[in-house]
Amino acid sequence: MKSTSTNGYDVQPHSAPGLKHSTLTPEENEEQRQHDKEFICAMNEIVATHGALTDDDFFKVL
Repeated sequence: MKSTSTNGYDVQPHSAPGLKHSTLTPEENEEQRQHDKEFICAMNEIVATHGALTDDDFFKVL
């Protein structure tokens, strides 16, 4: 990554914290995306059926 200097400080180009470049193969990336999509669909179905997921006493859902 190329750094720039501003007022004597090294500044790295901004990227989202905690995100790293994926070292997965394209096939592994697609498998991960499919797994994530299935999980999201399952969670959406649960929320649609049962409402919000919370253990907050105010909502008393769980």
